[in-house]
Amino acid sequence: MSILTAQVLLSVLATLLACGLWWLYAFEYDRYRVHLFRHRLFVIRDDLFDAAKAGRIAFNSPAYRTTWETLNAMLRSAHALTFLEYVVFIFVAKRFKIDIEQTEYARYGCAVTDLSPAERDLILGVYGKAHRALFSHWMHTNIITFPLALLVDLLLYLVPSFRSPLAKVLTGWSAWHKLDTVANVIGHTDGAYRAYV
Repeated sequence: MSILTAQVLLSVLATLLACGLWWLYAFEYDRYRVHLFRHRLFVIRDDLFDAAKAGRIAFNSPAYRTTWETLNAMLRSAHALTFLEYVVFIFVAKRFKIDIEQTEYARYGCAVTDLSPAERDLILGVYGKAHRALFSHWMHTNIITFPLALLVDLLLYLVPSFRSPLAKVLTGWSAWHKLDTVANVIGHTDGAYRAYV
């Protein structure tokens, strides 16, 4: 076999390997991450239901209903809750001066203000878990942040004591209500807002 033939064969094999790895990441791994994200949301929603069943919050509470609807919207639109979808939504909202975010945030704020401290902690804990699941989903399904997500996963595996500080940082991020709005709009309109783009 000549050197030229070996180089061509190596180039073809490298191209096939690269295409195979891209297909695994873009399709199979993405599908796995969507299923994992939905599974985490179902567990969070089931925990919320169990808390209401145990009497820790009333089923007819506005906060319970708002949280339940947000989780259902996230479940419905889990396949579409990508970082790119978030950016497109923000662009459309700013371009057409859609004030959905303020309405959604006001609805959430009103629902949470009438709660006892224990109920408030429960609802905020549910939102915190959902936001961490969404953030993990974003980090693992974005090709740019994927290597960083793997490093964070390795760090959390090797040093489990970092989980609590990381959870506090993610829970304290002030832009989460925008993400809830995106989930609610995409989940309830099936992405109909994209007609404006």
